[in-house]
Amino acid sequence: MSRIRQTSLMAYREIEADGTMGKQAMKIYKYLKFTLEGYTRNELSRFLNIPINAVCGRVNELLQAEWIVEIGKKKDKFTNKQNLVVMAKCNI
Repeated sequence: MSRIRQTSLMAYREIEADGTMGKQAMKIYKYLKFTLEGYTRNELSRFLNIPINAVCGRVNELLQAEWIVEIGKKKDKFTNKQNLVVMAKCNI
């Protein structure tokens, strides 16, 4: 089902085990990992009950770590505005 590389999976398990990745970032990643569609930062904020400023920071960390990717734009479910969409890399 997922096309995640073995080295990425090992790194994920190490990061999860030693607490390197913050709880909010891990919560966002896990949410994206188990969904088939991408979400905007605002949608993640509302679905996960994490403040938008925290979501933006954690999404940026996950993008830099290459755990998630931006896949384009879509209309946000709450604002009806076009926003960037992020998705877990293992779901692509």
